[in-house]
Amino acid sequence: MMRTENELTMRNLRNMNQELQMQVKELKQKLHQSQQRVTFCSRAADEAEESRGEAEKSRVSAESRALSFQRDKETAEADRRRLGEELQQLKKEVNS
Repeated sequence: MMRTENELTMRNLRNMNQELQMQVKELKQKLHQSQQRVTFCSRAADEAEESRGEAEKSRVSAESRALSFQRDKETAEADRRRLGEELQQLKKEVNS
């Protein structure tokens, strides 16, 4: 009788051991997948940060060009007004 109980206990322990080993294997797989996701997310975050930096540089450059264009426009308008005034003056001189 004792031998049968011991055999049952051993069988139960082996079964529990197999189940635990399967659970450990599954947990290791999940850990590996999580580590891969962390690596992927870290790379994506780095790329996003780099893209953000490039976008910021582009924005600054675009603002600088816009200011330059605005100054050029204002200079051209001032030149046009001045030339218009000179033209009017010349017309007066010719008609006088």
